[in-house]
Amino acid sequence: VILLIVAGVLLRQYGEGVVLEVHTKPADAAVYKGDQYVGKTNKYGYLDIKADRAPQILRVVATGYAPLVETVKPETLESTHAVNASLSLLHFPITIFTTPAGSQVFLDGQEEGSSDSNGRLVVRDVSYGRHILSASHNGYENYAENVNVNGKGNLSINLESLAQVAQQKAQQQQQQVQSDLAQARYQFQQGNYQAALTSCDSALTINPSSSSAQSLKAKIEQTRRILGK
Repeated sequence: VILLIVAGVLLRQYGEGVVLEVHTKPADAAVYKGDQYVGKTNKYGYLDIKADRAPQILRVVATGYAPLVETVKPETLESTHAVNASLSLLHFPITIFTTPAGSQVFLDGQEEGSSDSNGRLVVRDVSYGRHILSASHNGYENYAENVNVNGKGNLSINLESLAQVAQQKAQQQQQQVQSDLAQARYQFQQGNYQAALTSCDSALTINPSSSSAQSLKAKIEQTRRILGK
């Protein structure tokens, strides 16, 4: 009688099947039992699946990771069975083209080498996801950008020469000086002397040797003294 009672308890507890407690890395992975989709793991990477006690083939899939297939064999008397699935990131070869040729290329701060005479460099093992791509070359401005790698592909890097950067900066400064002077002249004509002086000072901050800004400032200050303003 006791044996029958124990057998009945065991049948009630274990006879209806087993719960597969699936834990995946990464989280939010799709889980299949055979060919049947059974759900996604939550933000912590967990998903419970009801199954019978026969061996189960589980397949776990996540974007950017190699699919994992595992045969699960629950023990006879266990009501739950833990399944840990750690997926491996996919890796891809990436071809990088640089201008100029011979530039040093870095990925996530690690030097990958220098581009050849054609400006070409192949990095053969780049993991799926977001990376920082940077490059340097003597006489050129350093380059850096965020890139997403989701498959085999090409990336281009164009470095600007320091001479070009300096020229562009000088042109921008000259344009700003002219803009400040135009504003100063307008404010002077309107009788807004303090605002005109502020614009002159802004121009002189950029280019202290600007004769136009110096001359206009002196004229404004002289006018203020004459008018007593």
